[in-house]
Amino acid sequence: KERKQIMNGLLIMNAIFFLSPIFMAYSNTPSGESMWNENTGGGAALWLYIIILPISAIVQLVLLILKIVFATNSK
Repeated sequence: KERKQIMNGLLIMNAIFFLSPIFMAYSNTPSGESMWNENTGGGAALWLYIIILPISAIVQLVLLILKIVFATNSK
């Protein structure tokens, strides 16, 4: 049960890590501007997805494999 909670916590942390550029773009955008526009400052944070997407995908795949292995071993 403790291992399941740890795995679920890691999955949630990975999701927050993946969504962090959107949070950064939203929080750094001046009021009245579009958060997708790079010229206003907020949209430049979305370029982090070039780095974050592969890292997050690899972590997600590893966690999925571990979750499957642990589920089959517990039965």
